[in-house]
Amino acid sequence: MKGIIAVLCFSLLGLSNAWGENEKTSDTTTENETPKIDLDVLTGVPPTRSFYAGEPEATLNGSCIQVSFAEAVPYASIYVANASTGEVVYAMEYACQSMMDIDLSGCQAGEYILRIETEDAVYEGSFSL
Repeated sequence: MKGIIAVLCFSLLGLSNAWGENEKTSDTTTENETPKIDLDVLTGVPPTRSFYAGEPEATLNGSCIQVSFAEAVPYASIYVANASTGEVVYAMEYACQSMMDIDLSGCQAGEYILRIETEDAVYEGSFSL
């Protein structure tokens, strides 16, 4: 039930923000560098205590995304949605992990939105497959 609610909230709230002025794509890569997905902080203020794992970093390698934190996060939900249709093509909840791999090889080429929700903040960025 929690997953269904999160997907509904994502489709209603998250996509409207991503289509607006916060949309970013990665265009600063070199030949041998894996493109980064620029992530904006949508809600929450990251705490300054030592238990905070830092902001996530997301990189795109072909049709695979790797999301990583400096240290394991207690909870993270990751969603990927097609930017033009709003269809959620990937949704997964993680516990106590610092690195998450997302295989989007079954998705069509186009613009997508990556959303990462932790206990402390919500991050969102866009990318192209």
